[in-house]
Formats: sequence, structure tokens, C-alpha cells
Amino acid sequence: RGQTALSRSGFLASVPEDAELHAEDSIGTVSCLDERTLPSFDVTPASSRDLSVADLLMRWNLEIPQDKCCKFHAALSVLSAHSRNLRRLPCKPEFMTGSTYRQCAGCKLIEDGAEERPCGFCGHGEDVYDEAGDDDSDISSDEAAVGL
Repeated sequence: RGQTALSRSGFLASVPEDAELHAEDSIGTVSCLDERTLPSFDVTPASSRDLSVADLLMRWNLEIPQDKCCKFHAALSVLSAHSRNLRRLPCKPEFMTGSTYRQCAGCKLIEDGAEERPCGFCGHGEDVYDEAGDDDSDISSDEAAVGL
């Protein structure tokens, strides 16, 4: 209970829980603002972020270039290309606004929606907190959450 198949399998066992991660851009490591996407929630731990990215990659069927050592690293290269494309978009002030969000007390991932239910990622079902986002716009909650 409270773990995904990826975490139970030890998929990311070599990533230390306290690994210090920083946002990166084309110049290198940048310092982070003393602010969070949703200030009333805890920061999502690096281990949960890694597992959720791996989970996302397992949902994509990709072509594997011959020069890649494995499917996992090929998928990470594709993710990196998508990240570069998205960074070229203009700023999105509406990112993560216009909806109600919940944070799982187990994995600390954020979910969209106010209804009580177990976490869609780790299955944890207790101590979930709600936060209402700004709802000043006419865009759908999916568009607001992604900011596209």
C-alpha cells in the first residue's frame, strides 16, 4: 500500500532520497525562488518526482534510435527534447491556477480535483489536503493546470 509498481520494484533505488536537485536551463544550474507552485502545500520530494516522470515515460510508445543504450535512456532523451520545446513557449502566468488541487500525504504529488479519493499515483487514501486555485479565467481546468 502507498507505493507504485515502480517504487516496489526498486526502479529508482540508485537515486538517493536526499539527492539535491536544481532547476536547469541551457546555462546550467539556476537558483530557485523561495516560493512554491502551490504555497500551502509541501514540496514534492525528488523521489516522487522521479517516479512520476518514469511513470509518464512508460505511457509513451517511442521509436528507439540505434545509438541509445536502452529504452529508458532513449525515452529520457525524448523527454528532454519535449522539455526544450516547452521552454521556448512564452511565460504562462495561469500555470497551476483556475482549479482545486489536492496533495497526497503519502507521495506529496498534486492532483486536480476536490473529491475525496485515494491518490491516483501511490494509492494513499488519508490526510489529503485541498487548495482552491484562482478561478478568474474562462479556460478549462486541464488547460489551466498545464498552462497551454
